[in-house]
Amino acid sequence: MRLLARILAVTVLLVGVAIAAIWWIYSTESGLRFVTVIAERLSPSFVLRDVSGSIRDGFTASRLALSGPTWSLQATDIVVEPYELHWRRRAFDFERLSARTVQVDWVPSDEPATVPQSLALPIDLRVRELSIGELQLGARDAAPTVINKVTG
Repeated sequence: MRLLARILAVTVLLVGVAIAAIWWIYSTESGLRFVTVIAERLSPSFVLRDVSGSIRDGFTASRLALSGPTWSLQATDIVVEPYELHWRRRAFDFERLSARTVQVDWVPSDEPATVPQSLALPIDLRVRELSIGELQLGARDAAPTVINKVTG
């Protein structure tokens, strides 16, 4: 009986620690910074700098950089304000997303463009208010197309 009680106590303790860790990551600035460091180490193509705030209440960052083999995205002065986040359903509803600048570039190709099979995202994403001060789009090493004050 003692062994069963110890196993039960250890199990309850581990579940409690896991719940506390999830709450810490979701609700605190230090938790958000921890997730950022882990993401950057797991994926060198992801960079998020000078983060403050929390996942639950919203956060700011001075710089975001994402890159793939043939494309890259860079944004500055990012503000993220969540409305509702449903992790299990992969449904993310944002009250506001904004950036001072967003730059998207790609490696040019001599092959003709093809229509994608789908533009569907692997998540359900809703942005209620979007604001980008300056959007730059274009092939890498070429003059980008610049669009000012993108809102939606």
